[in-house]
Amino acid sequence: MSEYKFFNVQRDFADGKTSIAETVAGKDRFYVAWVKNPNICPTDWATVDWGGFFLTSAKVLNKCEDAVIKRVVTVLNKSPASCECEIVYNSHATANITMSKTAFESRSRAWLAYAQNGNRFHDQFTEEEKKANTLFLADYLKQLNGGPVASPATQQANTAADKKLQDELAKKLQLDKEQKDLAEKARIEKEKSLAEEKRIAQEIAQKGQLDKEAANKARIEKEKSLAEEKRIAQELAKVQALEKEKADLITKLQQEKDAREKAAAAKPTNDEARILALRKELEKEIRASIQNESAASPGASKAKQAPLVFANRKALVIGNDSYQKVTPLVNAREDAKVVAESLTSLGYKVSLKLDVTEKQFKSELRTFKGQIQSGDEVAIFYAGHGVQIASTNYLLPVDIGGQNEEEIKDEGISLQRLLDDMTEKNAKFTLAMIDACRDNPFKSSGRSVGGRGLAPTTAATGQMIVFSAGTGQQALDKLGPNDKSKNGLFTRVFVKEMQKAGVSVDRVVRNVRTEVVALAKSVGHDQVPAIYDQVVGEFYFKQ
Repeated sequence: MSEYKFFNVQRDFADGKTSIAETVAGKDRFYVAWVKNPNICPTDWATVDWGGFFLTSAKVLNKCEDAVIKRVVTVLNKSPASCECEIVYNSHATANITMSKTAFESRSRAWLAYAQNGNRFHDQFTEEEKKANTLFLADYLKQLNGGPVASPATQQANTAADKKLQDELAKKLQLDKEQKDLAEKARIEKEKSLAEEKRIAQEIAQKGQLDKEAANKARIEKEKSLAEEKRIAQELAKVQALEKEKADLITKLQQEKDAREKAAAAKPTNDEARILALRKELEKEIRASIQNESAASPGASKAKQAPLVFANRKALVIGNDSYQKVTPLVNAREDAKVVAESLTSLGYKVSLKLDVTEKQFKSELRTFKGQIQSGDEVAIFYAGHGVQIASTNYLLPVDIGGQNEEEIKDEGISLQRLLDDMTEKNAKFTLAMIDACRDNPFKSSGRSVGGRGLAPTTAATGQMIVFSAGTGQQALDKLGPNDKSKNGLFTRVFVKEMQKAGVSVDRVVRNVRTEVVALAKSVGHDQVPAIYDQVVGEFYFKQ
């Protein structure tokens, strides 16, 4: 880590101003994540996490993407559809740096160029470094955009790489010469040895006999000769090994050069085309994804086969449209129906209730609580009006008629009550999907009660809570006047994503958020679903 400046710049941590290398020294595990393409998703944000039995690369990626999406949407007012993070340092991997050294050096230097003028870092760079980093960043971003002409800095880097290649070729020629010299030396030595043996043999033949001393001398000389031959052979083997190593290095340098040239010619993807295609096919995919397979054999019954219901999967689904004393809604019942149908196809025992009054609402909660067993996987979906009073969120029955906040507290249903009931029953996993982020239902009647959207909440261990929109935002029911879907934006995307096999619930929820943000942006609206996650382990709608 000491060879990269990224790990050694001083950063503000809870225990003072230290470098990342100093902070993680001796830790059991840690990861570093960066945005994949800082040009498509402009941000100077990076994340470092370490320690903890439950730390995984997925959680680090989620943390990175959460922060990036929030900054890009709320600060830069841009679409986060292509904002993805990647792990670039993994202390448990065989190669800790998960990309080539050249790529990591470029990415880390680009990050330093973003950060060098900030209050935390500006005094750690000389003016010469700042200028060099700024020139490097401009050239780096130009390469990411597919610029055809490299900057002087890039040309200089390429020239250095080419020079290195030429130096290696020169070394190879020198090694070839040394190898030939050694081979010639070995040949000469062998000829001398053979000549000496021949001379000794001639003398023996001439004398007719060889005394013991002469025989020993001849043996020793022969052993020396064999030892010398062995030494020369070993040196030749070393030269050949070095030659192969240098040849491999030259091949690698050439491949890196080819990769640089190929990357410089690549063009960025067209996000607008993807969004348009997604909008066009979304309605079709939603209905198709929640269909059970019909019997395939000729003459089989056309009726759908009843889905398999798992004993430990239970769901409560409520949709309220027909409000009697406040503004009625048009999508909530349809949203509840399609979610109930989707959960049923995934093996949940579903209790679906539409347009429930206060009495019915509270009765259904008592009944549902009584059905929950320890270790169950629970899903709760609510579509309708909801308001926040102080820091508490209330779901509103269709006969709500309160004239002030105290009456709303009495007649409304506290969201926290649902969550506390699941904790009390020791549910293993609880997913609460709340699509109630609409305009204040009391605004038109002149009553000053609550505000738009729901207040941030806190999930208990084993719970994940998803709001269809963030604090102060409105959840869209339609994507413009030509949108013919019966379902709201949040619901239609959720039922499509939950039918994908092998995708964890954690990733499903984040995929939903990414698609909702992109689709809302396409009609000029800000809607970022809020996620409150305290789930331990991984759960799946469909394996």
